[in-house]
Order: sequence, then C-alpha cells, then structure tokens
Amino acid sequence: MSDSVSPPLERNPADGTYHVSREWTASQSTTVAIVTVIDAIPALEFAETETVHDRVDPDALDALFEPTAAGPRPAGSCIRIPFRSFTVVVHSDGELVVRPASLETAEQ
Repeated sequence: MSDSVSPPLERNPADGTYHVSREWTASQSTTVAIVTVIDAIPALEFAETETVHDRVDPDALDALFEPTAAGPRPAGSCIRIPFRSFTVVVHSDGELVVRPASLETAEQ
C-alpha cells in the first residue's frame, strides 16, 4: 500500500476492506488520519471531489476520539461515515476501517 500511512494500511482482498490501527494518543488528529488513509486507497484516488469535511465536522470528530484526562476513550464505540462509495468506520480503540458501501447495506 502506501508508505505515507503509519502504521501501514492493510487491504483484505476477500471483501475489499482496508484496515489500519493507530494510537489515539498520537499527535495526528482523527480527521487527518482518516484523510491520510483515504488518500492511500487507490480506489478513491480519482473519485468524486467530495471531501471528508463535506461529510463530518472535523473538530467534532476529533473531540469524539481524543484522549481525556482519564486516558483513552472507552473501547467498543465507533462512528460510521458514508464517504463516496465507501463507509469509513472509526473505532474508539484506534482502528480505522474503510469498507465498500455495498458491504454495509448487505449486513443491514
């Protein structure tokens, strides 16, 4: 995949999902991490001109996942952001998953 994503972005060829796990204590904001991951996915490289900022308020997203004085956010929560032909799933444990939207509708 791309050298610009750290830790590395992994693709599951069986279902077309992309995964990366990161530490929310890192200096990079959640929104910047999502944009970095999206930029590293070839299927999204020349897609429509919609940006992550068109779908979600970056300050609100960053506030949801930044560590608190008590430490990282509790595990088990996530937010789904429909984006182009994918759904970006941000987990409170640091996992980012970019899934084809067709998988989201098939599971519902």
